[in-house]
Amino acid sequence: MAPRNALTRAAHTAWLWLHEFTTGAALSWVAVPMVLRRRDETERLFGLLMLMQAEGLPLLPPRERLFLLPTVVPHIMTWRRRLRLWDDSLETVDLKHIGH
Repeated sequence: MAPRNALTRAAHTAWLWLHEFTTGAALSWVAVPMVLRRRDETERLFGLLMLMQAEGLPLLPPRERLFLLPTVVPHIMTWRRRLRLWDDSLETVDLKHIGH
């Protein structure tokens, strides 16, 4: 009875590994565009909030803005880093093919 128990345990382990692999592959196909879309929407919302705040028309009361602070600060840091990388890449573009 012991060899059969080991065989079923090995089959169960293989099934779990296959299930986790296929689930991970499927999620990587779907989740990446979803995460990118969500990040873009969050950045647009943050930009709108900052623009309206600069214009003097705050969309959120101060208490709700404080609740957003822990989630917004990491986004601001990555947003600044991505914009800096984007600006640096624009500065190194070779424009000789345009005729300059």
